[in-house]
This record gives sequence, C-alpha cells and structure tokens, in this order.
Amino acid sequence: MSDQPNHSNPPEDSGKNLWFLMFMILGFVIIFWWTTRPAPALEGWYTDYADAQLVAQQNSKPMLLAFSMNSCPPCREMERDILPNQKVAAALCDFVPAKLDMFKNIQLARKYAVPGAPTYIVTDEYGELISSAVGPHSVNEFVRFLDDAKKK
Repeated sequence: MSDQPNHSNPPEDSGKNLWFLMFMILGFVIIFWWTTRPAPALEGWYTDYADAQLVAQQNSKPMLLAFSMNSCPPCREMERDILPNQKVAAALCDFVPAKLDMFKNIQLARKYAVPGAPTYIVTDEYGELISSAVGPHSVNEFVRFLDDAKKK
C-alpha cells in the first residue's frame, strides 16, 4: 500500500463548489447591473455647461452642477430617487440645473476641484463657486443644501 493520496477520483463536492461559485458571480453581475442601470432623463436639466450658463445669465439664477459618472451607483440612486422628488424639484425652481459627466467635462471638474461622484456645485450665473456637496444625500439633506446655497 502506498502513502500517496489517490487523485484519480475528484472530491464529491467539487460540483457543489462550482455551482456555488457560478451563483455568486451571477449574483454580483445582477447587483452591479441593478445599481448602475441608467436613470431616466431628468426633466428640465441641461447636459451642456455653456447652455446652462447662458440660461442662468439670461434669468439671473444660480446654477446647480451635478457631476456624475455612468458607473457610479450613488449617482444613479440620486438621479432615480432624490433629484426627481417633488420637494427637490420645488427647491430647484430657483436654479438652472445641469447634469454633467465628469469625464466629458474634465476641465470643469478640475476648475471646481470635484473630488469624485456624485458632486454638486452651486455657482452664480457667471460660474463663481457658491457652495458644494459631495456624495449621496437624502431628500431633506439635499433641499437643505439648496436652501443654504440660496442664502449665500
């Protein structure tokens, strides 16, 4: 009899381990897809900084610049659940909102020292910084941020 282990028959649970691994990978893919799925377009939001600034200057209103990225789950959450909320929409009446992709607007993101996504920048109609907020917020927190920015 040999002291060498018998490797001719694989362990019985190797099939179970493979199924478990496949299940975990599938779960990760579904979670990633769900958290990064595109949000519906935000009604009344500009996607071009120059257009937003022109409207802001014509109406003497501050701008809200929302910097985001496509692969950012907190950005999608804000766009789906917070920004379309009625309380937020009412507070935004005093602003010209613009949703800007960080990578397509890299110079602008650098100008305002945007550290990551989502970042919200309030400027006057000429682009001078008034206030900023980083990360996801609740409805009440976001409305408070906008109200505080209006007072500055």
